[in-house]
Formats: sequence, C-alpha cells, structure tokens
Amino acid sequence: MNKQQQETLDNYQTVLNEHIANNDKLMQAHTLVDIGFTYSQAGDKDGALAHYEQALALYRELGEHEGEALALNNIGKAHVNAGDKETGMSFYDQALTIRRDIDDKKGIATTLNNIGGVYALKGGDKRKALAYFEEALPISVELDDKAGQTITLANIAASYKAIGEARKAAAITKKLRDLEKQIRDEQKRAKKAQKN
Repeated sequence: MNKQQQETLDNYQTVLNEHIANNDKLMQAHTLVDIGFTYSQAGDKDGALAHYEQALALYRELGEHEGEALALNNIGKAHVNAGDKETGMSFYDQALTIRRDIDDKKGIATTLNNIGGVYALKGGDKRKALAYFEEALPISVELDDKAGQTITLANIAASYKAIGEARKAAAITKKLRDLEKQIRDEQKRAKKAQKN
C-alpha cells in the first residue's frame, strides 16, 4: 500500500468512527465500501472483502437494496481480480438480480459489463461476453451515460476482435472514437463557458 492509499484509509477510518459514534449505519456502510475499494486498489483482497462484507451486512440490516447490490458487485470484483471467477460470478449474479428488481439501470449496465468482462478473460466465452456488453450498451445510451458507453463500446470492439470479426470491431471502434471526441468537445465548451 502506498502512502497516499494509507492516508486515504486513515481519513476514511476517522470518518467511519464518527458515523459509528453517531450510530449512522447507512453512512457507516457507505464508508466501509469506500475503505474496501481503497484496499482493492492496493491489491489487498482480504482487506477489501472484510470491509465490503461488513457494508453488505449493514445494507441488508437497513433494507438498503441499492447499497446491497453495490457491495455484492464489489465483492464479486474482488474475487474475480484475485482469480476466482466462479465465486465472483456468483456475487455478480446476486447483484444483477437486485439491480433489476429495483430498476437500477446504471447498476445493471455496470454489472452486465462486469459479467461480460469475466467471460472476456483468457479462456472465456467471447461470444457470451459480447452478448452481455451488447445488453449493457443501450442502457448506457438511454441514461446518456457517456462514460458507461465508452467502456461498453471498448468492450464490444475487443470482443468482436477476439472472435475474429475485425470489420465489426473497426466499426465499433469508430463509434467509440466519435463518442470520445464528442466528450472532449463538450468538456472544452464547458470550460470555455466557465471562463466567460
């Protein structure tokens, strides 16, 4: 763990202690997810899982389904990142079910991308990966989630390339580049508007 990650953890621990003192279980759960994410970024699967699982228990106690799905998704990602695809997929499936039940469209798209990502890994079923990515894309488009669209388009292009469909991969890559240009242009306009 680097110095910046340790400082981040120290700050989150201070915040967590405040939420515990105030008996604010929802904010405790949110902070535990943040701590888990920091451990995950540092490559500490056990630290990440310990905090995600604590958050999961609190979300379930509170009946907070969106948070529950987030914790399940992150637990799945921690397992996949550690090489345990089967366990990770089990948690992704649980997260996806909840996200569909509560109609959390952005969460659905994220989890579909994560599941597709597992299938896209070496030795995985690239066509199945593509199906998950293609299910996620229209959701991101509907939400006008350009960041989600760029991730999904990149995943789709890579999947087409992996199954030997270079023309389709190239067409999707062009869409991706056009979207990235659109995002850059919007950012430039926003900066210009702030200066005026």
